[in-house]
Amino acid sequence: EYMATCIGLNDIESWEFIDNDISPLVYDITVGNNHNYYLDCGKHILVHNSGKTYSLLQFFWMNIANYSGVKYSVVRQSMPTLKGTIIPDFVEIGYDAGLYKQSDHNQTEQIVKNNGNELRFFSGEDEEKIRGRKQDILYMNEAPELEWSAVEQLLFRTSGKVFMDYNPSYPDSWVYDNILTRPNVAYIRTTFKAPPFVSPRQLDELEWMRVNNPAGYLVYGLGQ
Repeated sequence: EYMATCIGLNDIESWEFIDNDISPLVYDITVGNNHNYYLDCGKHILVHNSGKTYSLLQFFWMNIANYSGVKYSVVRQSMPTLKGTIIPDFVEIGYDAGLYKQSDHNQTEQIVKNNGNELRFFSGEDEEKIRGRKQDILYMNEAPELEWSAVEQLLFRTSGKVFMDYNPSYPDSWVYDNILTRPNVAYIRTTFKAPPFVSPRQLDELEWMRVNNPAGYLVYGLGQ
């Protein structure tokens, strides 16, 4: 239900119906080149591949619960994609932890205030917020989607930690030359083997991809 209110039909670029006699029905919903697999198995399950995004959001909630006076910014190139992916995850994690309150969430401006902290979601297309917003902690989701000029502005205006995540489906990106070459950058590669909540059905799908779509398996299965 929540996903349906956040992702409109115009936001779905493509979908693929996968069916067999044993496994649940699986829908591949692609939004902004981001593959999300919806499992129709009696529950609303949207698959998060290696857990990199989900883990960072858990980390943010842990910090929000334990520290005050921190400004967070979460950025992705497209606001509709933020509303359809990261924001529902952030709400779900906070709600399950007993931390999220709807009254703390300005859904018009996409600002969450909790325990003296402020977390703001905005898109890479919002030049005013990119150039005017200062933050202590910055998180760029699917970072290569952003223009390097926008990233430079965000980095200049961040006083503390910077987090980026991305799928290795961008062969040419500023990430490789302008970020990963820096001595103070930690690089962590996650795969579907990392999160403990990957279901047997998802593992079966990745095994199918390993045999039938090796190039896709390298990207979405092994993070290469």
